[in-house]
Amino acid sequence: MREGWQIRSLGEVCEIYNGGTPSTNIPEYWDGGIQWITPKDMGKSKDMYVSHCERTISQEGVEHSSTKVLPERSVIVSSRAPIGYVAINEVPMATNQGCKGFVLGKEIYPEFLYYFLLSSTDLLNKLGTGATFKEVSGKKLAGIELPFPSLPEQQRIVDILDREFAKIDALKANTEKSLQAAKGLFQATLKKELEPKEGWRTEPFGEVCQYYKEQGLFPSLRYVGMENIEAESGTLLGTLSGEQVQSSSFHFYPGDVLYGRLRPYLKKVIVADFEGCCSTEIFPVRSKECIPGFLQYWFLADDTTNRINATCSGCRMPRANMKDVLSFEISFPDKTEQEEVVQRIKTLCDNAKALRDNYQKTLALCDDLKQSLLRKAFNGEL
Repeated sequence: MREGWQIRSLGEVCEIYNGGTPSTNIPEYWDGGIQWITPKDMGKSKDMYVSHCERTISQEGVEHSSTKVLPERSVIVSSRAPIGYVAINEVPMATNQGCKGFVLGKEIYPEFLYYFLLSSTDLLNKLGTGATFKEVSGKKLAGIELPFPSLPEQQRIVDILDREFAKIDALKANTEKSLQAAKGLFQATLKKELEPKEGWRTEPFGEVCQYYKEQGLFPSLRYVGMENIEAESGTLLGTLSGEQVQSSSFHFYPGDVLYGRLRPYLKKVIVADFEGCCSTEIFPVRSKECIPGFLQYWFLADDTTNRINATCSGCRMPRANMKDVLSFEISFPDKTEQEEVVQRIKTLCDNAKALRDNYQKTLALCDDLKQSLLRKAFNGEL
């Protein structure tokens, strides 16, 4: 720590307030113009400052709940579900019980405390307790010690962090755009390669493919669940059980295409290279007309996904009905050309994946760089 700095507790330099929720059964407590922030609102925002929330409450709602209206330029931290979001309010604002509000004294800048709390995410989570979900109490927050320089020194540190974070954020924004472009390359490649060409056949999917519902208990076979399939990559994740007895499972064989039919997982598709059993939310599909790789890419194409998505039914977890899928048309060339199509797609997709991996590494490095700057700032090294 730099010479001349002090160590102060948050409770010494701030007043810490709990939040609360007015009764949702009393309409007069709501839509009253007082911004009311929750961890959900904070998670949606990437900015330091916040002025608008999803919901507002009335003065009557404030008076009949445990929430308090924080003056502008207070610091707000989410104290549960999850712990660690931080923001500075630009307008007077109340919070729900998932947040704590810090009303600052004159000897500390909001931005300085904002950055300090960002640097303390791991500590905040360690202080959290609770069986259902962790929550950090106001008492524990008040006891956190922070390095405390003079106001001019606080401002100097904030200026440096603002400037460097802006550069990192610009790099992240450009990298995220490039990442989306690399992801788009995969679908653009599928669309181009799977578009019907001269000499291709177009048939109902059910006439060239079959899905198998050989159902039962398969205690000696490796089991594949939805959680084992990585979306769009065609790879398996985790350890596949070879001992667990599975009820209501489908039996599949090498070369079968395993297709996840639940709406959130319509792009979970793999080609099996072993005999096993799978969840009944995964359909084993095979064809004498189409090679497995061609079928896999057909399922992964946005055009197919959108068509299947439109047929999904069910309230809690919508799912595709394979009878609907069997009625779709599929266009395909002879198997020799299918092999060529699959190889071209695979080559381009491998290149796109390499780009995506590099972009993901860059994003991770940006986050690491921010944490490094924060550590230096509060160790007095900036």
